[in-house]
Amino acid sequence: MIKHIVLFGLDDTMPGNKKAHLTEIKKRLEALTQEIDALKGMQVKFNVNPAENYDFMLIADVEDMDALGVYAGHPSHVSIVKELIAPYKVSRACIDYEY
Repeated sequence: MIKHIVLFGLDDTMPGNKKAHLTEIKKRLEALTQEIDALKGMQVKFNVNPAENYDFMLIADVEDMDALGVYAGHPSHVSIVKELIAPYKVSRACIDYEY
């Protein structure tokens, strides 16, 4: 199994309030487990420490690196990234490890 952990920092230019925007990201990303067979688990957690640069963390579980590619390229995932994350992304860090 592969654990895929990604941290995102977003700017404040999204329409509406940032907390509502993050909540929508969480709802839509976590729902992907119902759509993408390669995705075995998904959690999105918000950073509560305002002194840090990252706003949220995505934790995904997949069988292997091929499955990670399936998840990453799935149209539903790509849509969320293009609509809710990429336009506001200022930073990203990622690690993938086997467990």
